[in-house]
Amino acid sequence: MAMAATAISSPHPSLHFSPAPPLPDDLKPLLDPFPLSTGTSNEHCLSAASSLPPQPILSDTPSSFASALERCAATRGLREGTQIHARLLRLGFLSCNDRNLFHSLLLLYSAARPAAAAAVLSLTPPFLLTPFAFNIAIRELAAASLPEPALHLFLDMLVAGLRPNEFTFPVVLRCAALLGLFSFGQQLHTQLLKSGFSPDNVFCATALLNLYAKVAPMADACKLFDRIPNRSEATWNSMITALVEKGFLENGMKMLQMMEEDGIEVGISSWNAMLAGCVRAGQTELAFHILEEMASSAMSMNTATFNTLLPVIPDIPSLNWLKEFHAFVVRKLETTQMNPIDTDRLLSAVTSGYCLHRLMDYASRLFETVRSKSPHLCTSMISGFLDCKRINEAFRLFREMAARCGFEVKTISRACLTSILPECSSMSKHGLEIHAYVIRKGLDSSTSIGNALMAMYAKRDDRESICKIFQRIIEKDLVSWNTMAAAHDCDQAFELFQQMLAEGFEPDEFSFSSVLNACGLSSHFLHVTSLHGRMVKSGFFPSFVVVQNALMDAYGKCGCICDAKKTFDETDLVDIISWNTIISCYGFSDAPKAAFLLFQKMKASGLKPNRVTFVSLLSACSHAGMLDEGLHYFEIMTKQYGIIPDVAHYTCLVDNMGRRGELYRAYQFIKEMPIEPDDRIWSALLVSCRIHGNLELAEIAAKQLVELNPTHSGYWVLLSNIYADASRWEDVANVRAAMKDVGVKKFPGYSWIRVGQNEVRRFLTADESHRNSNDIYLALDGLTMQLKDEGYVPLVDSMFSSCLT
Repeated sequence: MAMAATAISSPHPSLHFSPAPPLPDDLKPLLDPFPLSTGTSNEHCLSAASSLPPQPILSDTPSSFASALERCAATRGLREGTQIHARLLRLGFLSCNDRNLFHSLLLLYSAARPAAAAAVLSLTPPFLLTPFAFNIAIRELAAASLPEPALHLFLDMLVAGLRPNEFTFPVVLRCAALLGLFSFGQQLHTQLLKSGFSPDNVFCATALLNLYAKVAPMADACKLFDRIPNRSEATWNSMITALVEKGFLENGMKMLQMMEEDGIEVGISSWNAMLAGCVRAGQTELAFHILEEMASSAMSMNTATFNTLLPVIPDIPSLNWLKEFHAFVVRKLETTQMNPIDTDRLLSAVTSGYCLHRLMDYASRLFETVRSKSPHLCTSMISGFLDCKRINEAFRLFREMAARCGFEVKTISRACLTSILPECSSMSKHGLEIHAYVIRKGLDSSTSIGNALMAMYAKRDDRESICKIFQRIIEKDLVSWNTMAAAHDCDQAFELFQQMLAEGFEPDEFSFSSVLNACGLSSHFLHVTSLHGRMVKSGFFPSFVVVQNALMDAYGKCGCICDAKKTFDETDLVDIISWNTIISCYGFSDAPKAAFLLFQKMKASGLKPNRVTFVSLLSACSHAGMLDEGLHYFEIMTKQYGIIPDVAHYTCLVDNMGRRGELYRAYQFIKEMPIEPDDRIWSALLVSCRIHGNLELAEIAAKQLVELNPTHSGYWVLLSNIYADASRWEDVANVRAAMKDVGVKKFPGYSWIRVGQNEVRRFLTADESHRNSNDIYLALDGLTMQLKDEGYVPLVDSMFSSCLT
C-alpha cells in the first residue's frame, strides 16, 4: 500500500540522501500519498523582528559563526546571514561537519525565508540530519502559512530514517488540519498512540483534538476530548471553539462551567474561543451577544478579543449595533493595551461597517483617524461614496490612493479599479484618467479590469475603444463577450455571439438578453427566432425571466405581437418587468385597448405598477391619440399610486396633446410643469407644430431646443422645414446660415432593407450606387404612378428632408 517517497511531488528542491536506515514498518503508512496541491505561494509576511543588536564575529571559529547566524535568525537578517554563509563557503567550514553550525544555518533560512529550508537540508550531510533540524524547518514553514511544503518536508524526514518526536507531531497535525487531510491525520493519530505521545502528552493531544474538531465528525472529537487525561486551557479552548462553530452554543457554555470544575480558571482566552467559533460559523449576531456577556461579566478584554471580531465587524447588520460597538471600542481603547497596527485594523473595520450602511460622514471622520490606511479600507470608502452617489469624493479618494501607491511603489487593487470604472460618467474625464493609470501599471490585459473599461466606454458609446480593449484582454471570459456584444448593433452583436459559441463559451441569460436587445432595436426577426431556438436548446426557456423579457421585447419591436404574447404566456414566473414589456408591445402596435386590459390583469395579479408601467400606458395613449385616457392614467398615477411624474411622463402627455392639435394647451402644460423641460419635451412640441403648421409655437420650441443642444442638426432642420412649409424662404436661408456659423452639419439620413437572410442594403436619397439601380428606379416609378392613380399627392415644397437624425 505504501509508495516510495520519490513518487510524491514536492514544491521544494528534492532531497538526495545517501543510504539511510530502513524506515520502521509502523511509519510506512504515512508515506501513502495525500492530496496536496503544488501551487502554494511562498510570498508571506514574517513576524516582527527581534530587537537583538548586531554583534561582530569575534573569531573565525565554527562556534563564533554559529552564534552570529543565530543572531541573524533572531532579527530576520537575511542579508547579513547570507554574507556569513558566503564566508563559511570561502573558508571551507561547511565541510567540517559541525552539527551546531548546520543547525544555526538552518535556523537562519527557516526564520528569514522558510521556503529555503529544504535547500539547506539537502546540503546537510546525512549523518548530521537530526529530528531537531527537521523540526526547525517544519515549524517555520507552518508559521509562514506554508502547510503543504511543511508536510512534504515531514515525509522527507521519514525517508531519511528519522523518527518524529513530541515536537514534530503538533506542528504536522496543525498543517493537516489546515489542509483538511483527515485520513492522513488518522494515520498520525495511530503513530501517536504507538509512540506513547497520545493521550498523555498534552501538546500532541491538543493538536490532535484541533484536527478532529475541524475536519472530523463532532462525536469523534468529543470522544477524543474525553480520553485526554491532562487537559490544558488550550485543550478546552479548542473544544469550545469547535462546539460553537458547529452550532452547539449551549454545549460551549457548559464547557466553561466544566473548566472551572476541572480546576482551570476561565480566562479571556476561553471567551475568545467562543467568539472565534461564532466568527468561523458566520454568526455575527451571536458573536456580539457573547461580547455583550463578556462586557457584563466585567471580563478584561485584550487585543485578541478585537482581532477575533475583525472579519465580522464590517458586516454588523444593524446600524444601531454598529454605533454601540463603536462607542464600546472608544471606551475600551483607553484601557486595553493595543499596538498602533492593531488599533488601525480595528478602526478600519468599524469604518468599513459605516461604509456598508452608507453613513459616509461618520466613515469619513473615522477614516481620518486611521494612521495606516490599507488599500482594502480605501476601496471600502470608495464603494461607500459610489453607493451614495458622491462621485466626486470617490474620485478624490481614488487620486489620493493612487498617489500613495505610487509613492510606495504599489499598485491599486483590481477590486478598487473594477468598482469605480463602471461609475464613470460619459461626460467626465474620470474614466480616461483611470484608463491611463491602468496602462501605466500594465493592467490593461487583466480580464476584470478590461471588462470594467469596456463597460465605461460603452457609456461613452465609443465602440472603437471597446474593440481595442477587448483585443488586449488575454483571457476573455463570458462577461467580456457579453459586454462586447451589448455595445454593438444587431448584425455585429449576432456575429460576436456566434464567435463566442465557437470559442467554447456557453451563453448565460445576459448573453441572450444583450443580443436580443440589439436585434430588437434593428427589428431583425430572423436573428430573434434563431436566438429563440438556441435558448430552448440551452434550457433558458421558459424558466429564466430575464431572457423571457428580452425575447418578448424583441418580438414586440419586430411587430410580432402574437409571438410576444405567446412568450409572455409561457413564462413560468412573470414579474413587473414582464407586464411592462407586454403592455409596451401592445401600446406600440396600435392596440391600446389590449394594453389597458393587460394593465387591469396586472393589478388583479397583485403586482403594483411602477413608473415604467405608466410610461408604457401614456405612450400607448399618445400613439392612439387618446388624450382623455392619457390624462386619466396620469391622474391615477399620482393620486392613487403616489408616483411622482418625471420627464418621460410629461413628454408622453405633450406628444399626445400635440397629436390632437391642442398645441397651445400643450405649451401651457409645459410652462406649468413642476420640473424643468428638457429637449425631449420641446422636441415633441416642435414636431407637432410641424404637423399642424403652427409657426409661432414652432419658433418658441426651436429656440429652446437650440439653447439646450445647439449641435443637434435635427432641430435646425425641422425649424427650416417649418419655414419652408410657410414659404418663408428668407428665414430658411437664415437658419442655414446660423447652422454654418455654429458648425452644425446635417448628415444625410439613409434607409435600409434586408435582402434574403444576411444581406443588408443601405441607400440615400437619389442613391445610384447599386448595380441594379436602373431597374430599381423603374420599379419605383411604376409604384409611384399607381399611388398617384389612387390619389396620392407628394409633398415637394420643403427644402430639407424632415427626417430627424
